[in-house]
Amino acid sequence: MHDHLRDMGRQVVREEEKNRAWDEETAKHFLKDERTRSTLRGLSINSVMPLPKEAAKLELLPELTFLRVMHDFDDRESLAGNNFAGNVLKNVRCDELRLLGWRDAPFRQLPPGLCSTNLRVIDLRDSNIRELPHGALLMNLRYLDVAGTNISRVPREVFSRNLEYIDLSCTKIWELPSVVCCPNLRTLHLLGTRISQVPHGLCSTVLEILGLSGTNISNVPEAYLPKLVDLDLKGCKRLKSLPATLRVFMPSLKLLALEECECIEALDSSIGSLTDLTHLWLSKCHRIKGLPQEIIRNGKLFMDFGSVKQVSTDLWRRLNTSISHKHKVKTCLL
Repeated sequence: MHDHLRDMGRQVVREEEKNRAWDEETAKHFLKDERTRSTLRGLSINSVMPLPKEAAKLELLPELTFLRVMHDFDDRESLAGNNFAGNVLKNVRCDELRLLGWRDAPFRQLPPGLCSTNLRVIDLRDSNIRELPHGALLMNLRYLDVAGTNISRVPREVFSRNLEYIDLSCTKIWELPSVVCCPNLRTLHLLGTRISQVPHGLCSTVLEILGLSGTNISNVPEAYLPKLVDLDLKGCKRLKSLPATLRVFMPSLKLLALEECECIEALDSSIGSLTDLTHLWLSKCHRIKGLPQEIIRNGKLFMDFGSVKQVSTDLWRRLNTSISHKHKVKTCLL
């Protein structure tokens, strides 16, 4: 009965989405016939899936807008065969492609056939890619994820008015274009890079998440970020202090991660004025010896001190006093 219902469901999907292939069976059916290939708009496929012999020399998918290629790590050695999907699709031209999802991709450069000017989404996380195409090819991008790759620079054209999400974490990036304008950027991840400065043009007024963990920054960007809710500064070894203007520039901040910021000695009292702040991580901030009363009085604040070793007696006294009154920290992990 289960198999019957499954087959019925697949048939319904095929009837409603006759130009999309989300499973191996349907993909083989589409790619086997030249007429169906010419109408294919969506394809989700495993890179080691053997293609029908009719598709071995596939060169064009004229209507394809969605392409997702997945890897089976156990069969990585079998990719030597020329008829496997991963090898064939590298050489296919997809002029209408809007979404490309190919994590762990084997190529070092984006294949020319996949460089569509219509691309809106690129997800090449943990792939072998080392370089992105220059020029106007990627100006329409809204989403770019190349985390965990060997990319060392990103073309300026990527940072356009259309960009909403970019993840460059754990890449070889050490500098970003200084003159950029991304007014619609909502998420920026630079974790584990050698970045020492965030260009002002990336600090959009709609930015919600800013991940700078493990970077070389020494100063928090002083830009008006009214929508920012998550600021990750974990492991920023060169960061010595937070600006007193934090509550003015980041009034909506909810999550502030300062773990392993070993050079920070004190927190400005203005942090206590962040009325939406709910989580503050301070573990391994060995130089912090006290907290402003304004922070301690935040009744909804979760604080994690982790392995803070040099917390002063005065701080313990104030924390205990605060916890014994109505003005108390919600949770305090010591």
